[in-house]
Amino acid sequence: MQLPKGATLNEYPPEVQAQLARKPLWPPPAGVKSNFVNPEDRRVLQISITTIFLVIALLFFFNRVYVKLVLTKRKTWDDALLLIAVLLGVAHYCISTWGTEHLQNRRR
Repeated sequence: MQLPKGATLNEYPPEVQAQLARKPLWPPPAGVKSNFVNPEDRRVLQISITTIFLVIALLFFFNRVYVKLVLTKRKTWDDALLLIAVLLGVAHYCISTWGTEHLQNRRR
C-alpha cells in the first residue's frame, strides 16, 4: 500500500494505521531476520561497556588529583571545573544505567 502524495497518516482509518504500524518500512538487510516480538536485548552489553569506560575515566581523574594535590601541592581553578565535570559524568552514567534497566520495557 502506498500513500498518496501529500497525505498524512492521520487521514487513514485506524485499522489501516494499525496495519501500517505492524510492517517495517524496508525489508531487513541480507542475512538479518526481523524480530519485533522479542528483539535482541543489549542492555547488559551497554551497561558493561559504559562501566568499563567510567572506571577508566575515574582512574585518570584520580591520577590527576593525586599528581596535583600530593605531588605538586597546588590547586587551580581547573581542578574545580574537572571535579564538577566528573560529578556530572557520574550522575549521567547513573541516570543512563537506571533508564536502561527500568525504562526499556515501557515502550512495549
